[in-house]
Amino acid sequence: MYKQIVSLHNDCRLSQRAIAQRLSVAQSTVSRHLAAFRDHIPVEEKKPNLRPPKVTSANRSTLGQIVARQAVPTSKQVTTELAATTGTSVSSRTVRRHLAGMGYKSSVPKRIPLLTEAQRQKRVDWCIQHLEFDWKNVWFSDESYIEVNQSTTPVWHKKGQRPTVPKPKFAAKIMCWGAVSMHFKSKLAVVQGSMTSQRYIETLQGYLLDEKDESFVRRMVFQQDGASCHTSKATQTFLSSTGLTVLPWPANSPDLNPIENVWAVLKQSVEKRVVKTKDELIRVVQEEWDSLSMEFVRNTIKSMKKRLTQVIENRGTKCDY
Repeated sequence: MYKQIVSLHNDCRLSQRAIAQRLSVAQSTVSRHLAAFRDHIPVEEKKPNLRPPKVTSANRSTLGQIVARQAVPTSKQVTTELAATTGTSVSSRTVRRHLAGMGYKSSVPKRIPLLTEAQRQKRVDWCIQHLEFDWKNVWFSDESYIEVNQSTTPVWHKKGQRPTVPKPKFAAKIMCWGAVSMHFKSKLAVVQGSMTSQRYIETLQGYLLDEKDESFVRRMVFQQDGASCHTSKATQTFLSSTGLTVLPWPANSPDLNPIENVWAVLKQSVEKRVVKTKDELIRVVQEEWDSLSMEFVRNTIKSMKKRLTQVIENRGTKCDY
């Protein structure tokens, strides 16, 4: 304050009243400081009476290390470990404030398949074996539920103001089955009821193998996951009778299946449509499936080598696709 008053008086040639108005202080304060300046009396600037921060720059670095070490750290866990590591006792609210200032954000963890050590190793082995595999003649297949107002499209929002989407308690929901390859998409099957072995066989007959000649089928490799209806004795007997080669598939590996990306795009497209009833949902899903471009499908399948490489590098954990 002292230096500002002297500067405005000497450099800007302002009056005491003008200085007081500009700095929003009493004119007597300005007069006192100028008198001290003229008499060469040193005036110490008052320092704010602030308590020294408990979380120092070194502690902030420790906070980042604690978050990096823990798998799913909560603010309470970080607070407890900070006290145990540095002896600094602060509230969880203080920890949350500092973490936010460091660029961290609290979010509900995304669910991913639970992989055991043995499953991770099998995934790595499988990826190594298939790293140079020719994916041009592979049918990638899967089932997926699609429902009204599924909220699959990301939207921007301010922190702390997560948007909501109204959703009926009993929203229309259907199970779909489909398969994709570099050459074509199968017809989309809407499954009535749960997928049993018999329904699965009927689906393959009517939506995948229908009108396909035997030589074409024998050139293709069929991918499916380890669902019980896929691996049942009846299904295995049927697949063997068709001459279709079945691709061995590691457990808990939806991240390796390109059709998961197809489902995601399909659901986002359906979400943009106005759908209220189950019949409307079936019609819209069929339309959006038919309109999916083969260029998009091919690009998802072309990512297979990158998926496998990443799983190998991650030692069997989930890839980013």
